[in-house]
Amino acid sequence: ISRFPAVTRDLALLVAKNLPAEKVETLLREQAGDLLESLQLFDVYEGKSLPKGYRSLAYSMVFRALARTLTEEEINTIMNKIETALGDMGVTLRR
Repeated sequence: ISRFPAVTRDLALLVAKNLPAEKVETLLREQAGDLLESLQLFDVYEGKSLPKGYRSLAYSMVFRALARTLTEEEINTIMNKIETALGDMGVTLRR
């Protein structure tokens, strides 16, 4: 058990149905780096409220440093990096 708190961020993503969730997860892990403690797909939604040919994938990401408390700035930097890389893949955030 770590003495330092975890930081959790949830992402809801609009993803083309032909893009495997595994590719999205690989990108999330790569961009999050060593501070990512866990990544969990917790919801898949397909419905009328989404554009045709798309689905929503929702992930919970837990970040933690073993030797210190993470700062909000560090997490924001990681999340911005993730958002840019997802955009390059054609994935957008659902807000």
